[in-house]
Amino acid sequence: MRKVYKKRDEDAVSPVIATILMVAITVVLAAVLYVMVIGMSTGPEGIDTPLGLNAVSGSKTLTNITIQVANAPSGAKLQGMVISMTRGGSVQQITEATIYSAEGLPLLVYTPGTIVTLETVITAGMKIVVETPAISSGDVISITSTENYFGASSLNVP
Repeated sequence: MRKVYKKRDEDAVSPVIATILMVAITVVLAAVLYVMVIGMSTGPEGIDTPLGLNAVSGSKTLTNITIQVANAPSGAKLQGMVISMTRGGSVQQITEATIYSAEGLPLLVYTPGTIVTLETVITAGMKIVVETPAISSGDVISITSTENYFGASSLNVP
């Protein structure tokens, strides 16, 4: 007995179309992976939110001023904090800055040219006593975060 085979006239996808589909799928997967990696490499949330800073009334002397944190973005940390001062657009020397907890306990002494490594969360009520050779009304004290825990913050000395 002889077997009869029917010839199918239906081909699958042509090799050219198959190649185009594989390239398209690869490009889409690469784009999705790129978006995922970029999303993971951004800093912590709150990067653009500055610290709320207030000068403590009556705390300014000829060489120092006490600054109080009024508010801070959720999760903001001292880690990566850099403190600087400018007068008329030019950078002025800071001797040191002592950072106190909201309860008044000293947390650390910041010295110029260093980056804070303490991972303590910044809370409202914390105080920063900035000491300089001289401080005047109109000077600007800036606090930034190299770790992107908060946006650039500044205080005009009253």
